[in-house]
Amino acid sequence: MKLTVDEYMLVLESRGAFNTLTDEEKALVREHRLAQRSGWSSYIHYIKPLKNGGSVELQQVATEVYDLAISLKAGDISYEEFCRRVKQTRLSVDGQLSYMVDQIIKLYNGEPEPDLKIDTTL
Repeated sequence: MKLTVDEYMLVLESRGAFNTLTDEEKALVREHRLAQRSGWSSYIHYIKPLKNGGSVELQQVATEVYDLAISLKAGDISYEEFCRRVKQTRLSVDGQLSYMVDQIIKLYNGEPEPDLKIDTTL
């Protein structure tokens, strides 16, 4: 019997299989999510070079923001968790980094204005 995607998902849900993914299946889903491109996730690639340039403080903050953005994209953390944790970083260390985080937040949910009070002046 050939099933549609929706039917197969229904069967998996009835088995409770969503909660019993193997580590290999979790890794496969994570890799698939990381390979997808979207407007907000393109800013992750702009943050990456900041991890290796500028002051030590900028490198530390950029690395932290980059790791949080990757975790958001992979589905390891929620949008709310991302916002909460990114508020705790010192984004004021670099205006360019602040702008990129602002864009991620704006574009992730399609919000016209972010909920964070981030200085995005360059």
